[in-house]
Amino acid sequence: MNKNALMFNLHVENKNSMHYYSMLYYALETLEKFYDETFDVVVHHKTKNFEFEKEFHLGKFNIYRQFLFPVYIESTYPDQDGWMSKWYALQKTFELEYEKVFMIDNDIIFYGNPSYMFQKYGNKNVAHIGADGGYEKILERVGIASGNEIIHRKAIHSLDTLFERALEHRKKLIQKSEDLMTNGQILETTHNNFKFFSEQYAGNFAVQDPYDPNNIPEEKEFVEIQREDLVTPANSNLEIGGRDNPYYCVNVENNEIKITNIKTTIIHYSAAHAPIMLPDRLRTDNLLNGYNEWVTKIPNIIKELKKSNG
Repeated sequence: MNKNALMFNLHVENKNSMHYYSMLYYALETLEKFYDETFDVVVHHKTKNFEFEKEFHLGKFNIYRQFLFPVYIESTYPDQDGWMSKWYALQKTFELEYEKVFMIDNDIIFYGNPSYMFQKYGNKNVAHIGADGGYEKILERVGIASGNEIIHRKAIHSLDTLFERALEHRKKLIQKSEDLMTNGQILETTHNNFKFFSEQYAGNFAVQDPYDPNNIPEEKEFVEIQREDLVTPANSNLEIGGRDNPYYCVNVENNEIKITNIKTTIIHYSAAHAPIMLPDRLRTDNLLNGYNEWVTKIPNIIKELKKSNG
């Protein structure tokens, strides 16, 4: 057992959500070529109506049988709130006595070995940091909205109640957002968007408990993850249009989508971009429908990109 772990969490409610299985499969496939056993890979899984160890997704793909390097843990997540399952998985992973856990989403592609990241940031926790979207009134402090972060065990006070506290934080945050909307202090669209991201803010509030803005110990501090290590769709030509030197580009060549100009170790492409970021062999019916929509958009995106760059 290594002292550090990279943690995935697969929570599939029904077979209509099996595109998340495709995402995890590709994440592990791209990681395998770089994996050097200097850290553990832990996969928590709960797949309703699909036997994780036995069945073959799309008739061909079985993560459990085809990738032998991860540690697989069947989740006992109690189904209180599906979006919060990764915080339950994080608690369970730390209970295995790891020093650092790199909690990472399934919509990930590896272009290098992430092992160095456990050392690069020293004693700081790492995430995307910010209270974006007008959420400052709800949070009343700097929020951490990220599903991809490196967390130190010593940052967490009372590990045995981490998940319970995350649930409670989320409940309170959503209620506060609803009250602010009712009182006309935030827009309904802000409230609805916040509900989606609230699990990330709530989970990280639980990590930082007990919180004193005037006295944040070093082990509870977070720093921003650098783009040469991990980037999001906001750093690709699909999202930013004319910005120079994107960290990756998505192009159509001979009616096939190509990912080029990669300047990072990990791309977090987001589930919305899965239809174009995953290879066709892993596309479910839902992903295939999404692909057919995206493939018509991309040439216009590229045209606008070239126009704005002169």
